[in-house]
Amino acid sequence: MWTAEEKSYIWLDSFALDATEKNALVAEAGGVVNLVKRFAAFEDRFDQKGRAELYRQMQETLQDDGYFKRLQALYEREGITCITRATDGYVAAWRELPDAPCVIYVQGDESLLAKGLFAVVGSRKISDAYKKAGETICKDLAGHFTLLTGVAEGGDETAAKGGLQGGKVVCMAAGGLGRLPKDGGDFIAECKRKGAVISACPYDTPVRNYSYERRNKLIAACAEGVLVLAAGKKSGALKTAEYAFAFGKKVFALPYLPGSQTGEGCNALIKKGAYLTENLFDISSRFGINLIEKIQAPSLTTEESQVYEGVKAAGESHLSALSQAVGMPVFKLAAVLAKLEVKGLVVKMGGNKFSAR
Repeated sequence: MWTAEEKSYIWLDSFALDATEKNALVAEAGGVVNLVKRFAAFEDRFDQKGRAELYRQMQETLQDDGYFKRLQALYEREGITCITRATDGYVAAWRELPDAPCVIYVQGDESLLAKGLFAVVGSRKISDAYKKAGETICKDLAGHFTLLTGVAEGGDETAAKGGLQGGKVVCMAAGGLGRLPKDGGDFIAECKRKGAVISACPYDTPVRNYSYERRNKLIAACAEGVLVLAAGKKSGALKTAEYAFAFGKKVFALPYLPGSQTGEGCNALIKKGAYLTENLFDISSRFGINLIEKIQAPSLTTEESQVYEGVKAAGESHLSALSQAVGMPVFKLAAVLAKLEVKGLVVKMGGNKFSAR
């Protein structure tokens, strides 16, 4: 059962006011329940802003409980859980934002919002090779974090499909849950079953140009880090990264060849300070955690064990230095290191340097 405070937030959020104005009304009234009880006192405020008709509509819905019962029936029919600012499980990182949502609408497992979230985003245009790389990273990353992404084809879809193979995924829509995209919706349906699809907008809210920026801001605010799989020069994924930088979050990006239009934004982010990301280790090392600790150690030959122990002891080390440390010729050592890379125990860092995972 909803409390009076939760019901009041759900009622308020159902009307076409932006979130900042809704929060201002609640603050001025001294609480959302007081706003409902004293709503008649706000008529002048609405008149001054040219919203007399909206005030009249809102006031009419308070004459009896018919309007709220219709809202309740809609959410029950659509399998939507409403997490209000008065509900346990509301995203803590959003509470202090001026445009904090009054209600988070959830189809799926609402408990995922209380767990560590890692955002993975990308533009609609992403090559098959980068889809494959992105899915691999997201599969392993989801073993530690709950992945948070959008609902579009391309980068969002890649993140969701990869993440669902290894853990849980939350997809966040820019509009209401009644306006989810119809194209490429298979992964959205799967997220509802195995994870969650959420929105910070009432059910029938259409998607506007500004809707994406607010959604991207909310994603960045609650994520522990952000990975960008693909981004052109003006991609919306860059907005998420920019907000992440502003919030002091770690930003990661896949590197692209010079001149790649689908990766121009990713390369720009790396120049700006995002971590160049080619594999899971590039992310896990920045958080000081071992995301592959549950993987069973593969069997090693005597030579492989010798080299692996040498790499672990040396830390990040050049091929020639490792050759001297383990007493093995460079040509032979390179072959053994290649086998250890395949087994997921060693990472080539560039410049012929190697490090143990």
